[in-house]
Amino acid sequence: MSDEKFGSLFNGVSKRKVKNELHIGLCKGRHYIWTNDGRPVKEFIFKEEVPFDFGYLTAEATKRLSNIREENATEKADARLDIYLYITGFTPALTSVLKAFSQCVYRNEEEGYKYANLILMHYDRESESYVKQLWKWL
Repeated sequence: MSDEKFGSLFNGVSKRKVKNELHIGLCKGRHYIWTNDGRPVKEFIFKEEVPFDFGYLTAEATKRLSNIREENATEKADARLDIYLYITGFTPALTSVLKAFSQCVYRNEEEGYKYANLILMHYDRESESYVKQLWKWL
């Protein structure tokens, strides 16, 4: 699926802002993950699965997203970070990341740091590629 399917969601801001991308998997070891253009995804939010330890999952997701934010805070003020999150099927981990990202959104808005997007990447077996789902602009 191409970006054209998303209309203005993916077009407008990209043309006005410098764009950086981070491709990151949800859980290491569940699947081999490649971007749609063939690059391997080597970074992950979670290094291991810890089923039903929601406190751990949320804390780990918050820590990882905070690190991503800090690593990219030194970029140009007009830069935007697109975080492509490759979903690996572990729902408690995904909901923890979404919760942590929402908390980061609130904190970032208070501090004036607004240029990041979370884009969920879902695997489509028919096309053997990933389909984008915009979660939230930051």
